[in-house]
Formats: sequence, structure tokens, C-alpha cells
Amino acid sequence: KPAIKVFNPPFSLLHHHLTSLSPDAMQCLINEKPAIKVFDDVVSIIQDKENNVLVEWSANSTNDMLADAVLTVILQVDTSPPTGSGIELLWCALYGVVMVCA
Repeated sequence: KPAIKVFNPPFSLLHHHLTSLSPDAMQCLINEKPAIKVFDDVVSIIQDKENNVLVEWSANSTNDMLADAVLTVILQVDTSPPTGSGIELLWCALYGVVMVCA
């Protein structure tokens, strides 16, 4: 399972950026860990530890392409300075919606 071992931004900020890639991006819990599901649940991003995210998907050519796009967003968020107003970032960090995925 691919893992980004050092991921410093708030997980809710990652969700905010993933909604630009996949408007159906949904925060949830997977095995009691914060997670984001994108592309109709094809790709799952799980916050495994405080600074560690796992990316999971079923491998095939289409899903691999979608997972590559998600990994690109993760790396951009991790290595880029925050964008947007301070209020937007604060709102995103404080009021992210968490739901339990079925």
C-alpha cells in the first residue's frame, strides 16, 4: 500500500484540495481512522498516523490513473505553502465534516 510517510498539513486541507479534483470527495472514518474517499469510492486516503497517509485502490488501468491524480494532489498540498485566505484555511481545519463510511 503506497504511503506518504511525512504529511504535515491538516487532513481537512487535503480534503479541501481533493474536492477540486473529485467533487464527490467525502471525509469519513475507515477502521476508526480519518479518511477521504474520492471518485465514487475508487480511491481511499487514510490518515494512518499523525504524519502518515495511506492511499488505497483496486488496481486496474483506470483506477491507477485516478490514484496517480490523487497522489499528485497529496504531494502538492504537502510541499506547497497554504493558499487562500486565513479564514478559509481556518474554517477548513476546524469545521471539516466527518461521517462514518458504510
